[in-house]
Amino acid sequence: MAATKKTGTTKKTNKKASARVLSEKELQTLIDAVPDERRKLAANIVSELVWMSKMMDTLKSKADEIGPLEWFVQGEQSMLRENPALKSYNTTIKNYATLLSKLTDLLPKATTPPPTSDAGDQFDDFVAGRDAD
Repeated sequence: MAATKKTGTTKKTNKKASARVLSEKELQTLIDAVPDERRKLAANIVSELVWMSKMMDTLKSKADEIGPLEWFVQGEQSMLRENPALKSYNTTIKNYATLLSKLTDLLPKATTPPPTSDAGDQFDDFVAGRDAD
């Protein structure tokens, strides 16, 4: 049964790894959108994000293989503890989100207002018509 589980995990990881490649390409294209004076910083952040993404794949597959808890044995002492791979994954994903936020902060702010529609006018007309009754 464990061999089947490993095979399933490996297949999932391979699918996620190929999805990560697309994500890496998208991250690389973000560098071009960053102003020149901040582009080197953006490249460093993207490099770290790519590394963290690969590390998270490894940690996640290990956590899936072992589960959230494991028996820790040291000499005569044994206890149930949180899986260290899961603990590292949780820390890494938080740091990944923080770095991704910093990268998006480097992007220029949108200068054009979002497109407007007449939906607001229709709503106002509806309210005015309803209140008139």
